[in-house]
Amino acid sequence: MAQRRPKRSNLWFHFKEGLNEAICNYCSTKLSTKSGSLGNLKRHLTTKHPTVSLNIERQSAPPVSPPTPRDGTETSPNQHLDLPTTFRQPLNVPSITNFIRRPPSSRKTEQVDKQVVAMVTKGHHSLRIVDEPEFKTLIELVSHCPGYQLPTRKTLSKTLIPKTYTEVFESCFRNLKEAYAVCLCTDGWTSSANQSYIAVTAHYINKNTELQSILLGCIDYNDRHTSVNLVAFLRQIIQDWQITNKISCIVSDNAPNILSAVRLGEWRSVSCFAHLLNLIEQDGIKTIA
Repeated sequence: MAQRRPKRSNLWFHFKEGLNEAICNYCSTKLSTKSGSLGNLKRHLTTKHPTVSLNIERQSAPPVSPPTPRDGTETSPNQHLDLPTTFRQPLNVPSITNFIRRPPSSRKTEQVDKQVVAMVTKGHHSLRIVDEPEFKTLIELVSHCPGYQLPTRKTLSKTLIPKTYTEVFESCFRNLKEAYAVCLCTDGWTSSANQSYIAVTAHYINKNTELQSILLGCIDYNDRHTSVNLVAFLRQIIQDWQITNKISCIVSDNAPNILSAVRLGEWRSVSCFAHLLNLIEQDGIKTIA
């Protein structure tokens, strides 16, 4: 059997080869390669995964000499083709520098510090951004990724954030599906722009007996906040997340409309202790005044 020609394009670092097709390593999309051209693979990476770098250097494969038999007989020129795959693939041996982290010089540290100050002051960011765990993780990752280019605003809003939202949504959906009982907490309010919102949060205990909370939705709600409309809203949220038979109770304030909605839905109602305490405090202040 003839040996398959090795692929020279860097694009194959991001795809798995199938029968006349290539499968993306990031989203499992199947692309045709019948024509022999790889232009569609490159277009897929640049449009669907713009943050993926295509500049990956391949190491050339070391020459492999055919093994010499112990009995001194000559071997066939093609006999070495039956060697294991590991002897015919390029060797990616890490360098010792990959395991050594040298501290930056004082001059480099000063340059980075000045840039952090410029970012905070010119971008009007809070000082606590340097204490944010996600910001620290970003700096750590970028320090090990030379040549990284920040995504554009369009890529961030149109590609990266929607992709992350889908991943988080699927993870939350799976976790709620495994929950035995769920408690909902809901509240509604009106913004300074006179826009009404309703938020619903789910609380449950996972299989590791850890308390978990998931925001199921913070949705603009323009209909009247009647008990009939609110119970229909809650039922839709519960149905969308497939937790109809898992609701143990619903926590809300003491507004008559939401209390009536919980009764109409035949759920157990629990009054918010913080809201009740606030009502007592406000009444007490009036008495003192």
